[in-house]
Amino acid sequence: MSKTLFVIDAYNLIYRMFYAIPEMTTRSGEYVNAIFGVAKFLKGIADENPDASMVVTTDVGRSFREEIYSEYKAQRDRMPDNLRSQIEGVFALFAAADIRSEGTRLNSSHT
Repeated sequence: MSKTLFVIDAYNLIYRMFYAIPEMTTRSGEYVNAIFGVAKFLKGIADENPDASMVVTTDVGRSFREEIYSEYKAQRDRMPDNLRSQIEGVFALFAAADIRSEGTRLNSSHT
């Protein structure tokens, strides 16, 4: 019997959850709507596919698309600060769920 592998585009999922889930904060004011959305998404996969494995991938940095077309993503706004503040929490969630992360992670120098 073959096992199912879910390959998840980390930043696509994080952005989708950030905009899909209304703004949520902890009592101390930390934003958590993207973290909550990602947790709910991962739980749904795990509940529906208990024997499946997951891996998250990232693609921070220049891509071949930018080499072909220099204006690729040129009109895209900088990541909102209330999303940026949740990135580490999302990757901590991946680690806690024992989901391997492949690729380059976002750091404070990326926009």
